[in-house]
Amino acid sequence: APAADAAMSAAHASGDKTAQRVSPILFALVLLFAVFASAVTALPQHFPGMAELYGQAGVGATMLSLCMIANSGGKIIFGSLVDRICNRLATIVYSALVLVSILMLLFFRGPQSLVIAAVMYGLCYSLGTVAITMFTRDTFGLENYGKTYPAISLGGSIANAVFSSAVGFMYDFSGGYASSLVMLGALLVGSAVIVVYVYAQKARA
Repeated sequence: APAADAAMSAAHASGDKTAQRVSPILFALVLLFAVFASAVTALPQHFPGMAELYGQAGVGATMLSLCMIANSGGKIIFGSLVDRICNRLATIVYSALVLVSILMLLFFRGPQSLVIAAVMYGLCYSLGTVAITMFTRDTFGLENYGKTYPAISLGGSIANAVFSSAVGFMYDFSGGYASSLVMLGALLVGSAVIVVYVYAQKARA
């Protein structure tokens, strides 16, 4: 996204500036956001199995393919939204859309509903990539971006790997995906709450 690229370029260019102290609490919250947002991206690889479980095996591959298309297109749109309405609002809008898709996957089993939900769910990848980049920049400033982002990004990558396995284990234990969907929905809500709280704290500072 243009906004994310600009943030990283500016952060690199300002590397010789004296960085201000990073608040441990804010760092922990942004890291937690990265963990939660990246965890949500662990589900799409299970779409074919989910479709088969729901008796709609024929749309499993379509769900995954369209989700990946939404992944690419969603990042471009997200970057444009950041430029126009700010990262906080863009993140909230995308979180709401992904939450709707989770509810659809929980309660609707028809092929059309599953495909629509998969497309909407593909927006989660923007939260796990561009939103983390912009949230880090907005919270710590360009002077601290290079110091904080690598650890935050690593935390998100680890979370994706852990939760990819966790969804599979939860399926083996429960025989379904409902528990995983509820868990990921809760993490998504948690990530949105963190965004609202941190930006509110920054506005008061």
